[in-house]
Amino acid sequence: MSMFDNVAVLSSEMGESMRKNRGGTSCGKTVKRICKGIAVTCLAVFVLVLYLFPAIMYWDYRGLEINKKNNPFQHLSSSKCLPGKRTDVHIAYITDSNYLYPTQVAVYSAIKNKCPDNVYHFHILTDDVPQQVAEEAFKPFAQKDVDFDIVPQVKTLDIEFSDFLEHISSAAMLKFTIAEALPKVDRVIYMDSDTLVVKDLAELFNQDLDGYILGAVSDIATMAQPGYLATIGYREKDYFNSGMLLLDLNKMRQAKVGQNLNEYVLRNQNLIFIDQDAYNVVLRKKIKKLPYKYNCMTTLHFERYKSVSFWKYLAHRMTSERILSSNFLALYKDELPLIYRNLFRDVVVFHYFGFSKPWRGKVKKESFQVFYDLWHKYSEDLANEYGIKRGTISNVGKKRTFLPDIQNKNMAPLKQGKKNTVIGEKKR
Repeated sequence: MSMFDNVAVLSSEMGESMRKNRGGTSCGKTVKRICKGIAVTCLAVFVLVLYLFPAIMYWDYRGLEINKKNNPFQHLSSSKCLPGKRTDVHIAYITDSNYLYPTQVAVYSAIKNKCPDNVYHFHILTDDVPQQVAEEAFKPFAQKDVDFDIVPQVKTLDIEFSDFLEHISSAAMLKFTIAEALPKVDRVIYMDSDTLVVKDLAELFNQDLDGYILGAVSDIATMAQPGYLATIGYREKDYFNSGMLLLDLNKMRQAKVGQNLNEYVLRNQNLIFIDQDAYNVVLRKKIKKLPYKYNCMTTLHFERYKSVSFWKYLAHRMTSERILSSNFLALYKDELPLIYRNLFRDVVVFHYFGFSKPWRGKVKKESFQVFYDLWHKYSEDLANEYGIKRGTISNVGKKRTFLPDIQNKNMAPLKQGKKNTVIGEKKR
């Protein structure tokens, strides 16, 4: 092979090598461009998820006006009933002459939303209500799968309440005696009379307490007052509302909880939320936190949200940060639906807690009035179905208060020591 042939071959090899190098470089640049594009796209998606999507949800939370035209209760889901599956549910209410009619409305709402195969056993503890009045008040509701146990008046603590504590009655102190008043009952759902039940209660009744004495829902309003909680020596993470309590009565009797609650109140008569404070302090670390749907306190959820800034909202949705001005978002952010309109979809119990009550007239804020309208709907249905209406003012016991129409009969006061009266089908 001549020298010229060698040069030609070498030149050809160098050209081929250069072409390969140029191709490799081009390919590398293309890969880099693709990688850069993917990175930019991923970054854009991340920003959208981090900011834009929460912003959309934030405006859904912030912009929803609660009124008659935009009623959240149209999104309530119905009870999930399993055909052929029976659950015996024990339910306790405490009532006095102030709350007899609201208790009737609460009981009616529970029966109205009961699954057909379940059996409800109501236990009505009375204070300042003649037994015959109580019997007549709940007798219309008795049926084959609903019965009533009227528990006679029980002596309550001899404590003088100041005028500004008039929202706490001696009847509230009967919460301390539930375990002893119902010695044959192992577990019970206690609810205040200012509640509405909008779904079947079997799911709540069957909640696993994991060894705790009771289950309850956090009280966001009181937790926003750390100064007060410090005065009663309460520094736990959660403070619970006593408007709905799932009680293990066996454990309460074994631990003598009622006696301990009484003793605590007698030693601390400067309490504001007397029975509730006592339960929280005496049973600290023995209360299981339940989902807010089991005690949805109606006055907390709307007006407070509308004052929350986007950045505070974002902090609540993305972190576990707690901001006292929006405790509900902080404590229950894991339970909140993505769409604000579904906030009440799964609620089982609505609780009209606080000083204002739906049977005492209208409220100024329309968002609250919608909740009150729901209560009045059940009140009207009760009148239409059973003929039970709110009566006139009458003197019963020590108070001058409202009672249902049935109280107009002359009935002798309850005699102490009389056995419990069971209305309806016998206990199973």
